[in-house]
Amino acid sequence: MRPPVGKPPLLISLAALPVLTQPPSASASLEASVKLTCTLSSEHSSYYIYWYEQQQPGKAPRYLMRVNSDGSHSRGDGIPSRFSGSSSGADRYLTISNIQSEDEADYYCGLFSEYLHCHFIMKHKRPPSSVEHSKGNIRSPS
Repeated sequence: MRPPVGKPPLLISLAALPVLTQPPSASASLEASVKLTCTLSSEHSSYYIYWYEQQQPGKAPRYLMRVNSDGSHSRGDGIPSRFSGSSSGADRYLTISNIQSEDEADYYCGLFSEYLHCHFIMKHKRPPSSVEHSKGNIRSPS
């Protein structure tokens, strides 16, 4: 079957899609600091990413900030200054200083592909064993 005249077939190489990776988990004590990492595939290392937090499964994630490849960042409305972003090569970081009990959450990184006009989000399901948050530990998704 031939494509309609004037409508070239859409071909997308899966190898060209961005890949995001995060370590399975991180923990820190109250009032300490933690640095979470999101790594882009090397061919997409110039992309900016977004950080989100989800405090309870089933609730909408909250937008935290955008982190650019040059390390600059812009926080979302109402996000405290103890949340900051930075960058090194293909790595994008979210640093939370002076951790508070309300920071206990799953943290996600994501990006928007202008080429494909869609979002890619690193979404990890929290395993049952990680629900022991009684000491105010903070964990990235695992």
